[in-house]
Amino acid sequence: MNKIQTLIGTCKAFVDAMHYGFQWTEAQYITVEYSAIKEGDNVVASVNNISATPWLIGSITMRGNWMFVDKEITEAAQDHATKEFAKQGQVHPIIMGAVAPHISY
Repeated sequence: MNKIQTLIGTCKAFVDAMHYGFQWTEAQYITVEYSAIKEGDNVVASVNNISATPWLIGSITMRGNWMFVDKEITEAAQDHATKEFAKQGQVHPIIMGAVAPHISY
């Protein structure tokens, strides 16, 4: 039986300029809060909350691009969760460097 792991995380999702009509020259990001679950090698992430400036969300919505952005946000959460689960259980290299000389093999 596979162990089930859970994770609550936050990441930034890049928004392609075409989704908001190329109105701003600087890159735009949406902050994504998500929950994720891992069983075996399968990771599933679900977006719980997003935050961005109102004019960005409004511009995306007015152009009818919200479904495209929602898909990209979900993919960003999935990618971030997969990477976070991969990091779990790994010892930070600095800590490992300090502890390794004292471990008997």
